[in-house]
Amino acid sequence: MKYKKRMLADKLRRMLGRFAVVVVSGARQVGKSTLLLHELPDWEVVVFDPAVDVGNARRDPDLFLDNHAAPLILDEIQYAPELVAAIKRRVDRAPGARSVGRKAGMYVLTGSQQWSVLKSASESLAGRAELWRINHMTTETETLYRPDCHTESEENSIFPSIPISPVS
Repeated sequence: MKYKKRMLADKLRRMLGRFAVVVVSGARQVGKSTLLLHELPDWEVVVFDPAVDVGNARRDPDLFLDNHAAPLILDEIQYAPELVAAIKRRVDRAPGARSVGRKAGMYVLTGSQQWSVLKSASESLAGRAELWRINHMTTETETLYRPDCHTESEENSIFPSIPISPVS
């Protein structure tokens, strides 16, 4: 299926311009990873697994981050929560970290399970991170004000698309 730009892409860019870390959460299959892969194509992506310690991230989080420089997308971070403290240290040591407008756009953390782990991660990164929960795309939220934005479900819909004009 062809990727269709989401209105959320603009919000992602704004958040990355303000925070060192953006924590993206949401249910499975809402398009978190797809959004990030399309909107941040030059960023390295590491996907964690519950059974495998990818790159020894859990055993040695600092060495892992030495080997994977920012900007970095860490997908399914709930499987490597040990990285959160190391990320906090990296953000605090980054050039400009102590200044107003701390270095922005370093890491994006994603996860779909264990909401408490993601919430804890964002709380541990207080002042450094923004927690962003995204939901499934809908025609109403994605196309009301942006005719160039569409939903993935429109292609497979049995209902015709109906143009909606914003209320003035």
